[in-house]
Amino acid sequence: MCSSDLVYVRLPLEFYVGGSYSQLALRTESPDAGTFHNSHRQFQAQLSRRLYRHYLRLSWTGTELNMRGSYQKLTSWEAEDSFNWLGITASAAVRLQRVAGDESKQTYYTRSSLNWNRGRFSAYGNWELGKDLANQSIFATTTATSSEIGRAHV
Repeated sequence: MCSSDLVYVRLPLEFYVGGSYSQLALRTESPDAGTFHNSHRQFQAQLSRRLYRHYLRLSWTGTELNMRGSYQKLTSWEAEDSFNWLGITASAAVRLQRVAGDESKQTYYTRSSLNWNRGRFSAYGNWELGKDLANQSIFATTTATSSEIGRAHV
């Protein structure tokens, strides 16, 4: 079974608040090991606002994983600032992550990018630093960490 819900609302003073909930329930049957029930839930909330040339975002994510009787909870707070001016876009984010379960740990993860567009030419760079614990869960949308620099001419 899989379900998901999303809510996004505009508040006074140009604030936006959003949230989502996702749930995944799996049942595994094996003649040797029997039947296992696994459940995974993820909650997300964010607050954002445009301020002059900046786009500010604060988000919270909570993920609960229950697999074969082993329970793990991942929580994270992330703050991000994106800036756009004369074809230049710069953004940076920092995320505090905590895992509680069989093993407990806390990490910081940062990412940043810089893009420049002028006519048909663009240049870009993306950097990541730290351990992204969110990419180790079943809800991960990407599993790669990388740093890259490039250019494109069309």
